[in-house]
Amino acid sequence: MESLIRRHGGRRAVSPSSSAAAASFILLLCAVVLLNTHVALCGCYKRIFSFGDSIIDTGNFVYLTGNGPSQFKELPYGMTYFNRPSGRICDGRVLVDFYAQALNLSLLPPTIPEEGSGQFENGANFAVLASTALGPDYFKTKYNFSLPVPYCLDSQLASFKKVLGRIAPGVDATKSLLGESLIVMGEIGGNDYNFWFTARQPRETARQYLPDVIGRIGAAVQEVINLGAKTVLVPGNFPFGCAPEYLQGFQSSNTSDYDATGCIAWFNDFSRQHNQALVQEVARLRSQNPGVTLIYADYYGAALEFFKNPKNYGISDPLLECCGGDGPYHTGMTCNKTAKVWGSPANFASWDGVHMTEKAYSIIADGVLSKRYADAPLEAEQQQPLSDMGSFSHQKHSISVYLVLVSAVLLLNSTLGLCGCYKRIFSFGDSIIDSGNFVHIAGDHPCPFKEPPFGMTYFKHPSGRISDGRVVIDFYAQALQLPFVPPSLPEKDRGQFPHGANFAVLASTALPPEYFRRRNHTVPMPFSLATQLEWFKQTLQRIAPGDAARRALLGESLILMGEIGGNDYNFWFLDHKPREVAYQFIPDVVASISSTVQELIGLGARTIMIPGNFPTGCVPAYLSAYRSGNPADYDEFRCLRWFNAFSAAHNQALLNEVSRLKAQHPGVRLIYADYFGAALQLFRINDPLLACCGGHGPYHTGATCDRTATVWGDPGSFANWDGVHMTEKAYHVIADGVLNGPFADPPLLHSC
Repeated sequence: MESLIRRHGGRRAVSPSSSAAAASFILLLCAVVLLNTHVALCGCYKRIFSFGDSIIDTGNFVYLTGNGPSQFKELPYGMTYFNRPSGRICDGRVLVDFYAQALNLSLLPPTIPEEGSGQFENGANFAVLASTALGPDYFKTKYNFSLPVPYCLDSQLASFKKVLGRIAPGVDATKSLLGESLIVMGEIGGNDYNFWFTARQPRETARQYLPDVIGRIGAAVQEVINLGAKTVLVPGNFPFGCAPEYLQGFQSSNTSDYDATGCIAWFNDFSRQHNQALVQEVARLRSQNPGVTLIYADYYGAALEFFKNPKNYGISDPLLECCGGDGPYHTGMTCNKTAKVWGSPANFASWDGVHMTEKAYSIIADGVLSKRYADAPLEAEQQQPLSDMGSFSHQKHSISVYLVLVSAVLLLNSTLGLCGCYKRIFSFGDSIIDSGNFVHIAGDHPCPFKEPPFGMTYFKHPSGRISDGRVVIDFYAQALQLPFVPPSLPEKDRGQFPHGANFAVLASTALPPEYFRRRNHTVPMPFSLATQLEWFKQTLQRIAPGDAARRALLGESLILMGEIGGNDYNFWFLDHKPREVAYQFIPDVVASISSTVQELIGLGARTIMIPGNFPTGCVPAYLSAYRSGNPADYDEFRCLRWFNAFSAAHNQALLNEVSRLKAQHPGVRLIYADYFGAALQLFRINDPLLACCGGHGPYHTGATCDRTATVWGDPGSFANWDGVHMTEKAYHVIADGVLNGPFADPPLLHSC
C-alpha cells in the first residue's frame, strides 16, 4: 500500500536557483515529515471495505446459516490464532486480517450481522463464502448451469451501498469516507471457475466466459470509484492447479499434466490467463481514472513462493491439506470436528483442501504489503521530468534534490517495514515476562498463578503471567502487529512458533545456580539464561534447520533479552545477605548477558533489545523487608535509596557493555531499554509503593497474593501487583516509553 505524491494547481515562472531551492525544501520537508509520522504511514487508511468469497469471509456465511449446522462453527476451524471458530474458513487469520493489522486497524467485522445498525468505524467485510463475480442468472441463462448459492458481487455491492447510505448519507459524506478508505476487491471470480470445473463441465468453456468475469470485476471497481473510492486493491487468482481438491479430483497418470511444483499445469495456465486479463483491465481502469490508486495484487506469484520453496517457510509439503482424511493429498474427508488434523497448521499451505492456512495467507499478505507482489506504478502526472521543476544552475542542486526524492520514495514504499518489521519475537527472562512456562512446569501442583485474581484485568482468567493482566512483552507484540508470544515449554518439542516464542521462566537468573553455590548461597530455581538459551537453540534446530534457514529466520526476528539479572540480586538481598557483596556480582551478571547476546548474534540475530533493571528500592517487598526509621535511607520518591543506587550501578554497567557490543557489531541493532527511567513515570499513580494484591502489612504486604488475599482496588490504580511484580497498568506505561521513546535508543517502533 503506498501513498502517492501528487502535484496540484498551476505554475508560475520561477528562477532556476529559487526553483531548485524550493524543490529541495519541499522534498526535504516531505522526507522529514515521513520519518516522523509512523502513524501516518501505518494508518494511512481509516477503514477497509472488502468484497470477495470464502478466502476473506470473516463471518458472513456462518451468520447466514443461522442455527443450522456448519463445520465452520466448530473446531478445528479457528484453532491457531483465535483458539475458537471465528467465522473464517481457515485455521486462523485470513488475508484481510493481515492487511488490517499492518494498517493499524482492528480486524474487519462481517457486515451482514449488523448491516442495518453497525457504524463500521474501521470498515466492514462484505465477502461471503461461495460468492461469484457473475450472478447466478448469468450461468443459468447462458449455460443452463446452477450455482450452489445466490451470493455474488452484485449482492455485495448492493449491501455496500445500503450501508454507505446509512453511515455516510449524501454524496459529499460518501466521497469523504471512501476517500480515506482502502477497498479490497476480492479475490473474487475464482468460484466462477471452481464450480464449473468441479462439476466436470467442459474446461475450455470457461475460457469463453473469462472475459465476462473480468468485465464484471472491472465494472465493480469502476462503480466504487464513482462512489468516491480513491484506493482499490484488485487481487488476481491463486494457482488452482496446486489446490489438493483439484489435485485429487483431476489426478492423472500422465506426468506431462503436472508442472515442476507437482501442480496440474492446465489449471495453473488457466489461472495465469485470468490474471493476465485482469492486469490488462486494471491498466485500462488506471488510464480512465488518473486520480485513483489502483493496485494489482499478484496472489499467484506470492503463493508460488511457498510452492516452489516450501522449506524456506517451514512447510513440509505444500500440496497436502492439514485438515482432512486419509486420501491422496490428505483429501477424502471434509474438514470438520471428526476429521484428521495432520499436524501444526504452520507446517502446511492448504488448510482444508480448498482454503489456505493462516501461515500461507501471512506469506501472501507479506508479499503484497511489501510490494514484492503488488503493482501500483506512478501515473504520468507523477513522472514529471526533473526539468519541469525548472533548470538547475548547479549540478549539486539536482543531486541533492534527487537524493531527497529517492529518500522520500523509499519512505513512502516502506509501510511494511514500519508497521510489521519483525515477523517474530523470541524472548528470554524471568517472571517479569514469563507468559506461562513456570505454570507449565508446575504441572498439577498447586500454584497461586493458576487461580484468580491473577489474570483478572485483561484475560479475565489466569493466563500463566505473574500479573493481573498483560506484561511488557504483550504490549511489544501488539504494537508490532504480532499475536501474544506463547510460552515455549508447553510445545517445546513440536511447536513451530511462526510468530516467535517466550523462553522466560519465573525465578530465572542470569548466572547459573553453581555460581551462587560457590558463594554458599542457593537460588530456589535451576533455570538460568544458559538453560533458556539451550532451549532456544534446540527449537531453532527444529524450526529452521541449517545455517541459512536459521539466519533468515533470526534476521527478521526481534530478540528480547530480559529483563534478566534482577533475581541474581533479589534472592541475595531478600535472604538478607551482606549487601555490598552483591556489587561483586554485577560484572559477572553483565558478562553473562553479554555473552548470550554475542552468541545470538553469531546465530544470526540482527535486532536485540536489552532492558536494564527496575528501581528495586521502590518494590513493596523491599520496602517492607528493609524498613528504616532513618529518613536519609529514602529518596524523594520514598523509595530505598541504597537499592535504587544499586540498580543504577547495574544499569550503568549494562549500558557500557551494550555500547561496547555496538562497536563490535556495527551491522546489528542493539537497543538498550531503560526500564528504570520508564518505571519512575509511575509516580503519577496515586501511591505507586502499595501492592494491589496482598495483606494488611506495610505497603499491603504480609500475605501472598492468591485467591484468599485482599485485592485493594482496581489494579489500574496501582503500580505494583503482588509486592514484587507490577500491574498491567505499570507494564503498559513502561512499554509505551520503550516503544515510542524516550526510554529506548532508538525507540522500538523506530528501530527498523
